[in-house]
Amino acid sequence: SERVAISSSEGIRHVVRLSVAVYAAFHWLPNFLPWFRKTHPGIEIEIETEGAQSPFDAFFKGQIDLVISPDSVLPGQLDAVDLFEDELVAVVPLGHALAKRKYVNGNDFLNDPFLTYSLVR
Repeated sequence: SERVAISSSEGIRHVVRLSVAVYAAFHWLPNFLPWFRKTHPGIEIEIETEGAQSPFDAFFKGQIDLVISPDSVLPGQLDAVDLFEDELVAVVPLGHALAKRKYVNGNDFLNDPFLTYSLVR
């Protein structure tokens, strides 16, 4: 109730609880929050960490309002909107045949080991 009183006195009419699904790319957040506050003064954004491991479950339980996720396959009844694209960067040893190239594509790595991570849900 103290938070509600403070929010009311500051003119906040709505709170959006946001969760980022197991994704550490918050580089956009420092610029986004001041812009959002200026353009939407009655809406406060809360970053929720509790639902980060299972954000879609938290969404369906009403614990969060919005999920930012790198997943391209979403649970039924959800719709996705592309927000931005991530730049992929190749990391190779100095002596590698591709080390001096400014641009590479996936086919350039067909004969090289590929390291990534997968999320078991």
